[in-house]
Amino acid sequence: MRSDVWAWWPDGRVVRISPGDGAYLQANVHPDGDGAVFWGGPDGSRPRLWRSPTDRADAIPLTGDDHGARHPTFGAGGTRIVFSADRAHGGTGTMADEGPAGTPPSGSWNIFSMAPDGSDVRQLTHGEHVDQRPALCADGTRVAFVSDRGRGLWLVDADGTSEPRQIGAGLLLYRPAWAPDGTALFTFRITAERRQAGRLDLATGEFVPFANDDRGNTHGPWPDPSGEVLLVHSDRDGRWGLHELPLDGGPMRPLRPPGHEDAICAHATRATNGVVTFDEAAMTDLTDRGATPPRAR
Repeated sequence: MRSDVWAWWPDGRVVRISPGDGAYLQANVHPDGDGAVFWGGPDGSRPRLWRSPTDRADAIPLTGDDHGARHPTFGAGGTRIVFSADRAHGGTGTMADEGPAGTPPSGSWNIFSMAPDGSDVRQLTHGEHVDQRPALCADGTRVAFVSDRGRGLWLVDADGTSEPRQIGAGLLLYRPAWAPDGTALFTFRITAERRQAGRLDLATGEFVPFANDDRGNTHGPWPDPSGEVLLVHSDRDGRWGLHELPLDGGPMRPLRPPGHEDAICAHATRATNGVVTFDEAAMTDLTDRGATPPRAR
């Protein structure tokens, strides 16, 4: 598995920001666009979290190789990062053991938060579970995540004092992202037929798929700062690539970073200054940006 993380600037520049010596993926741009966090490592290493400026490859590790950390995301204010890790269970897997698109291969994974410089690490979930893909809400009080505790999504208070609670029970959902107003989660549903983006209402637990996501498989999604579109990756055109999914029901639009038009690109996020981060996989390593949620116990 080989991949790198890139920053696409509004002026057309596309800059590699990962070290380029292994598998680095699933970047999340800081809200102001000056930096991004992502996870991965050199071939044969344990996964860890990294942070780099978005105008050059100058990545520094935020976690040690004893954390097995992955899936970092900033909160809307950029003051905390949430992530998943097996540090509480003594995991030993390397990057070579990863499942599709970085799915934890086995073991127990919990949710953590930390300051943007890697300090003040706090454990938010506990136990022999596979908790992953966390997202911090805009006011910083709640974290949504995926877990083998059961189908649907799970919520936990960001101070780590509450027990996780389920939303959307019975639905096979993956990669939550908070709507700006905190009333819903954007996610995608996995069925036998396809994978479709939609909105999960937190008050009712109802999942409504987006009608304009009308073919193929769509992953992501990530809300654009404009509030008008979601950034997703989809194979609706025959191969995986970046798209914008308008929230007003308009047709999906492809996003093609210069010089990467024919590449397999995924996991886009956009900052308020217009910088987009994404990852690109070597075609021989990953032909399907599939996500495999943990099996519900």
